[in-house]
Amino acid sequence: MKKTIVFLLVGVLLLTIGVYVSTFSSTLWIVIGTVLAISGGFITGSCAYFMPKPDKK
Repeated sequence: MKKTIVFLLVGVLLLTIGVYVSTFSSTLWIVIGTVLAISGGFITGSCAYFMPKPDKK
């Protein structure tokens, strides 16, 4: 469970950093920011999809 929380937080952090970096004016920074944002979104989405469900008792 702790591993999924860590991956979720890392994904959100990468997504946020990618959006921020892509606002710089150089084309290289836009590409780097886009790659970071896409990878962060992928990590966040996959962790949220595969997150364990709580047991119903």
